[in-house]
Amino acid sequence: MHPVADFRSDTVTRPTPKMYAAMAGAELGDDVLGDDPTVQRLEALAAEMLGKEAGLFVASGTMGNLVAILTHTRPGDEVLLDRDSPFLEIAPLAAWGTEFGLGGGIISGIGVVSGVECVITANEPTMKGGTLNPYSLMKSARTMEICAQNRLPIINLTESGGADLPFQAQTFVPGGKEAQRTNQAETGRADRTNKENS
Repeated sequence: MHPVADFRSDTVTRPTPKMYAAMAGAELGDDVLGDDPTVQRLEALAAEMLGKEAGLFVASGTMGNLVAILTHTRPGDEVLLDRDSPFLEIAPLAAWGTEFGLGGGIISGIGVVSGVECVITANEPTMKGGTLNPYSLMKSARTMEICAQNRLPIINLTESGGADLPFQAQTFVPGGKEAQRTNQAETGRADRTNKENS
């Protein structure tokens, strides 16, 4: 069995002798000037693995969160989640290794808004105009299932071009069946509630 290392932070992981040796033998370069070969290889590997144009190494999770927020907002924009609220993304690797964008073209997760734990879902308008594909449908269905199982409210931020036309049959037909199943479940739940209250 291999030992497990906790890579959340350099404050909770004690370097092993092999890690010290790797640090001592690492090629030198200044990352600020863009000439650190080990950082360049790490960024290239991350970009390749995620199907992105480039990668960016940052020194902490906090810096990564800040870069993500600054990438998706402009000065004066507001962030939806409460201060210090965690955000647990649902199926962030949906569509991995397919022709569709990582995450399936939508972002879904659980966070706290105005003191209420809820699900937030949003189309990713920078990926094919936020159009839906078979993976976004599967991710949406799983998100709705989590909402129903946990009785969580949902905030849906929609900025979408509709269905990705070459895949509309794979999107609309299952999507209609899912909507029908959800409506039938809600109707059944309402009927049971009405009988109990009569």
